Amino acid sequence: MKAKNYFTVFIIFLIFFIICDISANILKLRPLLWKNSYYSYLNNSWDTWHGADHLFENEIHSMQKNIFGHRGQNPNLKLKNNIILVGDSYVETSHKLIDMPENILRKKFKNTNVISLGSWGWSTDQQYIKFRNKKKIISKPIVVLWFQMNDLSGNITKHGFLGSKHIFKLKKKNNNWHLSEPKILFDKNYFEYSYFYRAINKILLRTKLIKEKKIYDFSSDCKNYTKKKEINFETLKHYFNQENYNMIKEISQSSKKPYENLKSIQEFPSFREWQNKNIKNYLKYVPSKSLANGYHIYNEDMKFNRTFISEIEKESEIITNLILRKFEKEVQSVNGKFIIFFVKKKQNQPFPNNKTYSICIDDKKFTYNNNSFDQKLDRIFKNLENVFILDLKNYNEKHYDLFDGHYNQITNEFIMNNLYTHLKSNFLIND
Repeated sequence: MKAKNYFTVFIIFLIFFIICDISANILKLRPLLWKNSYYSYLNNSWDTWHGADHLFENEIHSMQKNIFGHRGQNPNLKLKNNIILVGDSYVETSHKLIDMPENILRKKFKNTNVISLGSWGWSTDQQYIKFRNKKKIISKPIVVLWFQMNDLSGNITKHGFLGSKHIFKLKKKNNNWHLSEPKILFDKNYFEYSYFYRAINKILLRTKLIKEKKIYDFSSDCKNYTKKKEINFETLKHYFNQENYNMIKEISQSSKKPYENLKSIQEFPSFREWQNKNIKNYLKYVPSKSLANGYHIYNEDMKFNRTFISEIEKESEIITNLILRKFEKEVQSVNGKFIIFFVKKKQNQPFPNNKTYSICIDDKKFTYNNNSFDQKLDRIFKNLENVFILDLKNYNEKHYDLFDGHYNQITNEFIMNNLYTHLKSNFLIND
């Protein structure tokens, strides 16, 4: 066949492909394009959430962006000391601008700026890439990364809170783990408009899920257990307790909602109904979330307390640790200080003692204890120079905001005061 004929066949195929792709989109065949005004897989990362201040009519979100493009105030250039507070929704919050953690912390210092870097749904990978690209803006910064446990899943998930994002891959070389960075960083992924692009990605995700081991493959058998129901209750009651019930109920029934479709308050079950339902559904597989994220997801509120981890969980820990270490090196390259900041909630250690508790689900044994959570933190923060962990186990105030369940104003004041004391004692003695 001559070159001209090859070209003709190619053009015919291309036209046929385009017609089929357009037709599939018009007919709205699944998988559909996830897109509206603010949330879209077309986006590769985002700098701020438009809804972070939607409770406050007099606040104009577009006027609240700082030098990094995130929600927050700009630094006073006359001040020499600079703290960059890195994080996600716990940094951006849904509070008023003046009530954000950066401003609470800034008021405690005399000669120090506090600048926010992060947004709702951000993971460590996004935080690292943004700082690396903008690190020369602020000289000799003290970078405080407010770490959250959902960063573990976020760092291996392609799709995030407001759209898609770049992820790092794990590779082994000379018996050591290394990160493989995304080759091309772009703001918009226009391939998402193509039906076939979306369909191929969905097939690849399904194939990945089929190959990946499920959490049950890492647990031991418990076929000979008697009174499984009673054993499960005695373990899970420690998490699904009255305190957690009251929090979830109060948030659910609060009228403090920003959108019309959320303003109707649903009737909430009694404590026993809520507790029994959660125990019954514990460790149930969630196929829709699994397919969306590309790894197996279960209803397992105490997964960070489990005494064993799966292969994908181990991978997420290694990736997160390596990103944090690269982050630390980037901060040090501009003569800055890097501090990991973690706030340990009561739910992170749900049991009254250091014993190991077990449950039996589908003839598989799952064991949990308080110490497993601390061991996980040790693995995540391994080889990092400065780690500050604040434990809220003795904090008895109501800690949650009724709008979204994040920390309320009083608790943010308490947390920032502890962070201030730590920074003042170790890094900003002369402020």
